[in-house]
Amino acid sequence: MNDQENKSLPAADYHQPKPSVSGTRLDVESDARRFTSRLKQKYSAEIDRDAKGFKKCVVHLVRGGLPPLAGRPHEAAITLADELRKKGVEWKAIYAQCIPNHTNLPPAERRIAEHNLRASRRSRKSTARRRKKSARINAADPINSSGGIVAPH
Repeated sequence: MNDQENKSLPAADYHQPKPSVSGTRLDVESDARRFTSRLKQKYSAEIDRDAKGFKKCVVHLVRGGLPPLAGRPHEAAITLADELRKKGVEWKAIYAQCIPNHTNLPPAERRIAEHNLRASRRSRKSTARRRKKSARINAADPINSSGGIVAPH
């Protein structure tokens, strides 16, 4: 879509509820409004003291209690392999526990399955390290962490 076509389209209001056949979205919005109202009443002193910090804390806790939105769910085999490696178990024993029918696979398929299991575990660890590093960098950066430039104290 070019800029000319983009200008002719009406601006979407992303904050309005999307129509839902079952009304689930409206139910969730209603529950969310009640939840936020209760939080404002119960924790008004904390909100007055540090509104941004309070909101950040609440969002963190709510996100932690809900299933993830993006990405694939964790594979049990990779989780088990990671736990076993942390305990010092050798890869040969891990393959037998984490790869279905490992001993009966043809040698080429077995090697591929073993390689994929190790690569998946390595990828998961690298992603966790990268996210942790990014969070540390963002927390240390006064521009990114607060949404604006922080004046010196």
